[in-house]
Amino acid sequence: MDSTHPDAEELVAVGDLVLVWLRENGLDQHKPAEVYEALLRRSADYLRDGVDVEKTRFTAIELNALVKGKSEGDDDSDVAGRYVRTNVAKFQELLDQNAAKIADYLKHHGKQQRVVIAATDPKGRHKKDYYLTLEPLTDQPEEQDTENPRLAHYRVRQFPKPRPWAKPFLALTLVGWRRWAYLSGLVTIVILGLGMTLLAVFQPLLIWKFAIPIALAVLFSLAVKPLYDILDRSVLVAPDWLAGLSVASAQLELRQVGIDESSGRAIREVRLVVYDGDCPLCGGRLEVVEGNGEFKGRLVGQCANARAEHLYSFDHISKRGVPLRQTGYYGEG
Repeated sequence: MDSTHPDAEELVAVGDLVLVWLRENGLDQHKPAEVYEALLRRSADYLRDGVDVEKTRFTAIELNALVKGKSEGDDDSDVAGRYVRTNVAKFQELLDQNAAKIADYLKHHGKQQRVVIAATDPKGRHKKDYYLTLEPLTDQPEEQDTENPRLAHYRVRQFPKPRPWAKPFLALTLVGWRRWAYLSGLVTIVILGLGMTLLAVFQPLLIWKFAIPIALAVLFSLAVKPLYDILDRSVLVAPDWLAGLSVASAQLELRQVGIDESSGRAIREVRLVVYDGDCPLCGGRLEVVEGNGEFKGRLVGQCANARAEHLYSFDHISKRGVPLRQTGYYGEG
């Protein structure tokens, strides 16, 4: 996948590891490292606020003010631009000088990419934007890509901001009392919906009296059903009441984030996320949607250019997918 369009989740994870390495080696107090940390922290904040990873970019004036703790107008654009350009270049030199050590450190933590500070190439003199992106630890393409170019590669594009009423259900770590509260709450809601439905069936004379409460209970149960289904499916298409209409297709995901030392159970977190990818056939955008027909009950990657033909499986753990249409133009194998 194009390094200018990195996986948002991986970008922050690798960025944090590089920052830890800088601290462990006493390099975090240098100005170039301070500029890098400021850019990393601001980028992570933007991503958590639902900003698309491709739009997480900042001007030299913004970065200059952020690092120095000033207002954006305190230094003129020439001073800010020179300060940021100089330290970004020095940070790249720092990365290059320690490339082998950083690569070993990242590989030890299961990473195959490193983070770098990139900049746009604008026409205007003071309109250059800086952003973080990822590049391979080596100059060679990933081995998996070389072996099978038909694979679809997915990324976390953004963490969309949920609607206000959906926030209690998202970024919710299911551990301790939160886990039991989540489970018991869902069970209570389902029982309520079923109870009102049974009341209408076995007490038909009460249907009109309780018509509105029954309808509301049933609709509410259907609305929260994805929050129950996620426990079994791990990932599914998020309903509109959670994600809104700001993105074409968002996913609700149950992700393991650690292990509870006291019980040994996996700690999981419910979160709202947007996955997408690039179609290996035509380069169109792959949107992760609910499958239909023979793919009903699973999520698939659907190409915006050929929705019926360019279909791929979707694995949110490996972030890979294989062709689901076995037609000639997919190639042999």
